[in-house]
Amino acid sequence: MKVLYFLSSCRFGALVLKKLNLSGWEIVLVTKRDKPQGRGLKLKPNPAKVEAQKLGLKIKAVKKKKELEK
Repeated sequence: MKVLYFLSSCRFGALVLKKLNLSGWEIVLVTKRDKPQGRGLKLKPNPAKVEAQKLGLKIKAVKKKKELEK
């Protein structure tokens, strides 16, 4: 099976991810790590990661671009 690595972290990326999921490819989302947000600084995932979790896709969270090269 072919694997598609999709890099995104925004709401638009979440919409594209939904459509790509229908393609039949194995999709791996590469996105930013969760960031602390709000008054309690609780970790909150980005919209693309939330959608990937709903769809049951593999997720690779990276902090820096160099982590992709490993």
